[in-house]
Amino acid sequence: MLKMYTAHTQEADNQQLAVDELTKQIDLSKLQKNSIGIITFHYDFAKSGIIEEIRKKLPFEIIGMTTMAGAHTSGHFGTYSLFLTVLTSDDVEFSAAISVSLTPENYKEAVSDVYNKARAKFNEDPKFVMTFAPYMPNLSGADMTVALDAAAGGIPCWGSLASGIGMVYEECRTLFQDQIEQYSMALILFYGNIEPEFIFTSIPEKNMRDSGVVVTESEGCVLKKINDMPFMEYLKQINIEINNENCTTLPFMVYTEGTSEPVSIGIYRIYDDSSALFGTHLPVGTKLVLSQIDTKGILETAQKSVEKILASGKKNGVFMFPCVTRFIMQAPDQNGELKLAAALLAEKGIPYVLAYSGGEICPVFDNNGKLRNKFHNYSYSSVVF
Repeated sequence: MLKMYTAHTQEADNQQLAVDELTKQIDLSKLQKNSIGIITFHYDFAKSGIIEEIRKKLPFEIIGMTTMAGAHTSGHFGTYSLFLTVLTSDDVEFSAAISVSLTPENYKEAVSDVYNKARAKFNEDPKFVMTFAPYMPNLSGADMTVALDAAAGGIPCWGSLASGIGMVYEECRTLFQDQIEQYSMALILFYGNIEPEFIFTSIPEKNMRDSGVVVTESEGCVLKKINDMPFMEYLKQINIEINNENCTTLPFMVYTEGTSEPVSIGIYRIYDDSSALFGTHLPVGTKLVLSQIDTKGILETAQKSVEKILASGKKNGVFMFPCVTRFIMQAPDQNGELKLAAALLAEKGIPYVLAYSGGEICPVFDNNGKLRNKFHNYSYSSVVF
């Protein structure tokens, strides 16, 4: 059986004090045969040497990413924190690795290589993959997800792109052991007695603003025309003005072939030719529905997600990676979602960790009941054991 322990520290300067705080919250004598540490942290911890000190003092591998804010089982939540989650088991095994730096030219091969490196430690396929992917200005999370799906042969993949305060690319990092990288994908393969359940909620249907438009020209994740109009011209026609400073606040629901439930997708970049980089592949014929994100809808979908977690009947632990835009858009009370999750899960005594995501990777069921790996934005994405 898998067990989950969590801890946190806000000590970003004193290495020994930080390690002492973490190990006081987790009794390392309770560890079982196989263990791994998952760390989500503010960028300051990457600069201070504290993560390296943590690695030296813990008797297992560590892996993770930066995050804008987080929470864990104790009820602590905040932005300037480091959260340590330890998974330990006698009958679940872990294999972790990190890739070379990804580029638009090499990412398919690099993702395949890192998956195969972790996979080579076992003679069978894993039950599922947890991934921590880089947040990059020139490579879509959708492309990375497709590459990981291909490498894993369709095995369920769940995880996140790194995030950080202000979503500055240079301060978003992934982690494995003593490597804290800007452009690398880290992942864990899970083997053995584990049956994860994947849960996501997206933007409420009532927040959809129109009946939809159709992609009429595109290239991969780049949308050029909808309804035969340049993308930015279409937005101007319906009195919406966005730029590269605020484009991530404009969500679309995307209906993809083979699935009945839409996923929410955001805009990553607007180009001078009026095209835009989206968080998913947009083949011609794809239906898009303009939507909106607000605090009421954020809290509503968070409540729905946690209720699904509780209804699953699984109690060994849960990871929750909501989209970072949800945290930003709750201003001035940005902690509402964190408080809600903490209150509902604390009642049931289920260990958890929450970290805000730069882009969510979560499988969804297709029309035939098969899980398909998908990249999302604005969603509340969870995996429960």
